[in-house]
Amino acid sequence: MGDLRDMLLKAGLVSAEQAKKVEEAKQVDQRPKGPQSRPRPPAEGPPRPPRPERTQEGPRAMATSAPLSKDESQRLLKLAQGGRVEGRTRGQRRFYYVSRAGFVPCLELSDEVVRDLEQGVIAIAESERGDAWLVTGDCARALVEADPAWIRSH
Repeated sequence: MGDLRDMLLKAGLVSAEQAKKVEEAKQVDQRPKGPQSRPRPPAEGPPRPPRPERTQEGPRAMATSAPLSKDESQRLLKLAQGGRVEGRTRGQRRFYYVSRAGFVPCLELSDEVVRDLEQGVIAIAESERGDAWLVTGDCARALVEADPAWIRSH
C-alpha cells in the first residue's frame, strides 16, 4: 500500500504540482527551530540615530584639555589614596556611577555612605587606570581643582 499522496494522485483528486507544494511545506516545517530561523519583529518607532564614534580617551577627553604628566598623575594618586574613607562602607544598596571608560559599574554601600555621597560629604575617585574608591569631601575638592576627571560623583 502506498502513501496517501500516491493514492490521491492516482484518483485524480490532487495534481502533481499540489503534491509537490505539500512536500516542500513539510520540509520547511522540519527545519531546526532557533533564533536564526525566527522572523525578526518589525522595528517600532522612528529609526535610532547612529552612535557617536568612541575615541581612545573616552570621557577623559571632555574632562580636561591636556593630558597630565606622569609626576602629576602620581601626585594625584597619592592624594586620592591619602583621602580614602576608612571603615565599614559595604551594605545592601547599589550606587551606580559612570566610569572614565563610559561603563556604569555599581558599588554595594551602606545607607549612611549613600546618603553621604548624595550630600557631597564623600565622593568616588577613579584613577586613570580605572581603580575606584571612596574619598573625603576635602580630598575630592582638591582632586577636582587639579583634574576634574578623577571624581566620578559629587
